[in-house]
Amino acid sequence: MKHLLRSFSLGLFVATVLLGGTLYLQPQEAETSLAKKGGDTKDMIAHVESSGYHVLSNEEFESLNQKKKDKEAAPDESNIEKVFVYSLDIVSGTTTEDISKKLEEAGVIDQASELEQYMSLNDYSRFIQVGQATVNSDMSLNEIAKAITSK
Repeated sequence: MKHLLRSFSLGLFVATVLLGGTLYLQPQEAETSLAKKGGDTKDMIAHVESSGYHVLSNEEFESLNQKKKDKEAAPDESNIEKVFVYSLDIVSGTTTEDISKKLEEAGVIDQASELEQYMSLNDYSRFIQVGQATVNSDMSLNEIAKAITSK
């Protein structure tokens, strides 16, 4: 048994030495990239572009980055939504319909009927507060109702 184990160990050692020597003495394979084949920059650019990519010089890249930063810094005025602010004077006897029409004319709400329905469905119509209330077009119907009532 001892003899069999030594023979097996010797076989493994010999196999390891042969594989290691073969890998160590074998010439290294040449790189397959264009740069290692001696291709110039134009060949590499053509190869990259044929693969569907774009190649930019450092100056072009910096120019595009600067344009992007300038575009982000200057907000597009066509996308800016105007906010309408209206100071509403509520006197005794003012109805929900009167308030809704004034706010629609001032551009604070889109449709007077929406505010009228909201106020009547949520029972805000009975609690209209006499005085002055400032509302704007960014406010929801709930916020407008709370601003003009004491509920």
